[in-house]
Order: sequence, then structure tokens, then C-alpha cells
Amino acid sequence: MLRSDICELEVGGEVSLKYEVLPEWYHVEVEAGGKYELVWPGQDVDLWTWGSREENKDRLLIAGEEGLPKLVMPGGCRVAFEAEAEMVPWPGRKEIEDKWGFARANYEEIIWRAALARKTDLPRPVEVSERLPGTLNLVVTLDCPDTLLLAEDFKVKLTLTYDAPSSARPMTLHTYSFGAPYHLFLESRRDGLQCYRRMSSDDDGNQETRWELCDLDDGEIGFMLVDLPDREHRVSEDKRFVSLRPGETWSTTVKLHWPPDSLLPEDTKVGDVFRCQFNGVVKVDWWD
Repeated sequence: MLRSDICELEVGGEVSLKYEVLPEWYHVEVEAGGKYELVWPGQDVDLWTWGSREENKDRLLIAGEEGLPKLVMPGGCRVAFEAEAEMVPWPGRKEIEDKWGFARANYEEIIWRAALARKTDLPRPVEVSERLPGTLNLVVTLDCPDTLLLAEDFKVKLTLTYDAPSSARPMTLHTYSFGAPYHLFLESRRDGLQCYRRMSSDDDGNQETRWELCDLDDGEIGFMLVDLPDREHRVSEDKRFVSLRPGETWSTTVKLHWPPDSLLPEDTKVGDVFRCQFNGVVKVDWWD
């Protein structure tokens, strides 16, 4: 079996690699408010073999095997960015980084910020004014029972409407971002379908009501492989794609509770009040 980081390229083809976090040595050099450029200086890369992955799946490959030419990757491409500090710094950052290192501190900070987000008020939904010029108008509505019985399934119905003049062109899109109750593949925790629980706290004698984000990914969703080779799909035959004419709708249901399993908090009890809210999807991952 070939390693997943071995890329296959056809003539004229391309491959993209994504870095979620820049290595530690970049962070050491940058300062908040500074403007920087990342520059690719160029590099020669080993050619492992000729042919496709399928043709070589049972072979032992050696990088830079004698007789194979080097692949020249010329430099010059660059990207500019500005460094910003988090609005709310994590007070435990320095202690963890000094003890366990940069990577572990990043992981612990993600957990801390997720807990902080759950304690904040309802996030502001994506506004119409944030829509990019020329983009399509998609309207989402939610519907669910007003009572959740802990012994029965609980589903939320999501309906997507293509709101456009009758003269507009039909459209096709990938529906995953609209029906996923988790934060996977969304631009941020503000996006998509979210669930909140009403919390009451007594602060200096004043009773205050706030909504706390429920982390719908309970850590038991499992894992998925995201580095497999690309596969071709016929959009017209794939149920994960939907075509809509102006005024038409598409609906799906999202299951939040199905005994004995549930995506609601483990300490959910009779009398708790929840709110489901669709905060918008800043980016639809495929449409045409």
C-alpha cells in the first residue's frame, strides 16, 4: 500500500497541500500587527517512479532511486498576511508552552477557547451584508417539535430555498454544510446548525439568563480519512448534490437525540430549554 503523502500527477495536473498551522519557528519571529510574506524559494523534489499509484501499488518504491530525474519546483510565488493577536489571550499559554512545547500549547488553547465559546452569548448570525457580490441567495428555515421526550428520537428539519427571480439560472450545490450538525468542514464554530441550552446564573444577586453552546461533537463521532485520492462523481447521480430552480426547496433532517445515543449534553435533564439556530454558512464548498 502506498503512503498517502505520495502524490500522483498527470501531465498538466496539479496537487494542493494544506498547512493548518504554521510551524513554531514562524510564530517566534512574527509580532502582532506586523505584515509578512511567505515566499517559496524553489526546491528540487525526488521523483519516486513513473506511472500511476494504481500501477505501483505492489512495488517497493525508494525516493530518488538511481536513474530518476529530479523534479524542479521553481521559486517566486508568495502570499502576504498580517499577524493578529487573539482578542482574549489565554492566561495558561506560557506555562503549558514552557513545560510541554508549542504544539501541545496549541492543542490545549483550542480546548480552552472552545470552552470559552460555549459560555458566551448567542453569536451574531451571518448577515445579508456579508454576502459576496454576485452570490446566490439561499434561505434556510428550521422546524422541530416544541417538546423533546428523552425516551424518543428528536429531529430538526432543515429546509433550503433558492430565493431568486424566476429568470435566474438553476443551480447545483453540495448539501453537506447545510445538514451537518458538527463543526467539521465549516469555516468556524459560528457557522452552520448550532444548538444552545438556556443557562441561569446568579451573579451578585442578579439572576441572569444566557445561552450556552452545546458541543454537538461529543468526541465519539469517530474519525475519517481526508487524504485519500480524489474520486470522480456524477453530480446528477449523487444524492449529496441537489439541483434547484428559483423558488424550489430541498429538505433534510438532523437527528440530535436517538436513545440510547444523543448529541445533547450528558447532564441534560427534564426542564432544560434548548434552542436550535442556523448561523449561516459563509462558504458553500461546491456549487455551479
